[in-house]
Amino acid sequence: MADQTQKDPRVAAVAAAEALAAKGEPVTARSVREAAGVQMAVAAEVAREWKARTAATVAVPPVPEVVAARLAGVWAEAVQAARVEHEHAVEGWRAQVEQVEIERDEAISAADELAAAGQRDAAQAATQLAAIQEQLTQQQAAVETLRHDLETAHTERAQAREDAAGARGEATVLREEVTRLRNEIPDSK
Repeated sequence: MADQTQKDPRVAAVAAAEALAAKGEPVTARSVREAAGVQMAVAAEVAREWKARTAATVAVPPVPEVVAARLAGVWAEAVQAARVEHEHAVEGWRAQVEQVEIERDEAISAADELAAAGQRDAAQAATQLAAIQEQLTQQQAAVETLRHDLETAHTERAQAREDAAGARGEATVLREEVTRLRNEIPDSK
């Protein structure tokens, strides 16, 4: 406050007057000067202005009974109108809340139905997948069996070719032997 006093003593005096009034102490030139630390001329001017302002606000006469009675009637009508308006607003809000709750319940129900359908679809898909995996396993086993049978057939064919080649060789030897023996046997006719 010392900085404000050096800059503008009037501001300090006004602040001191407001502070004194707020404490309920009388606003006089002396009390303003002591509180603000300003010259008496500044304190006296601010105190006079303060008193003039407060006197203007205090000088309002009390409300006459006729005006007070009419004001009470107007006030009662205003309160009643406000209550009616409030009740209408509350009813509107309740209706909106009920509608939102209905929509919320419908949305929850729809979400539950979708979740149940999704679970059913997932269970069905899992069953189908298991069946397909079983078929695949069976087909893989059948392919392995066919592959084994094919390898066996190749081996047997190779053996049969080998046996056939050996038999042809023996047949050739036997034919040659028969031919030789025929040639050795004299003609007996």
